[in-house]
Amino acid sequence: MALVSTALAVNEGLTKVDLSGNHVGVDGASSLADALETNGTMRKLDVRFNCMVAEGCAHIARGLLTNNTLASLNISGNYIGVEGVQRLAEVLEDNTALTSLNIGGNLIGAQGAAYMAQVLKFNVTLRSLKMSSNSIGNEGAYYISDGIKENKTCLKLDISGNSIGGEGASHISDAMKVNTTITSLNVEENLFGDDVLTMLAETVSRNQSFATQGN
Repeated sequence: MALVSTALAVNEGLTKVDLSGNHVGVDGASSLADALETNGTMRKLDVRFNCMVAEGCAHIARGLLTNNTLASLNISGNYIGVEGVQRLAEVLEDNTALTSLNIGGNLIGAQGAAYMAQVLKFNVTLRSLKMSSNSIGNEGAYYISDGIKENKTCLKLDISGNSIGGEGASHISDAMKVNTTITSLNVEENLFGDDVLTMLAETVSRNQSFATQGN
């Protein structure tokens, strides 16, 4: 991994790097962060399913501090947890390069959703945020809805598979009545009944800027 990262640090041609499922781990994440600090051409990085955990995510966040070219990051399925997403969110609040982020399947829970809500409030370049299968529940949906209300740039939001029930859906619905930029909202595989789906449908009818997906 160190050799790959060294090559990336000096390479001036590669724009897309896919290292998914390669057991990168914490040490590999550190090497990648070193590469991100100096690489000026990479636009897309996929490091899903690499067991980076929180420490590895902190390294990636370090790399993003000075990188101003990476536009897409997929760090899903890395068990980064609350601590990892906190470190990432702290950097992303001020990051002006990243437009697409996938943090799905990372066990961030409701507290992690609270950190990502801050990103939605303050980041001005993120266009797509995928945070499916993170068990954020109703509490996490509340935090995300708070972020949605203030966000002016995100176009696509995926909160599918998060054990969100009627209460959480109500928060999201209220937020979407205020938000006018999101065009795609994925809420599939949550705990919605017919009454919740009806409520969301009514919200859609009032706001024609977005489409919902739900079960």
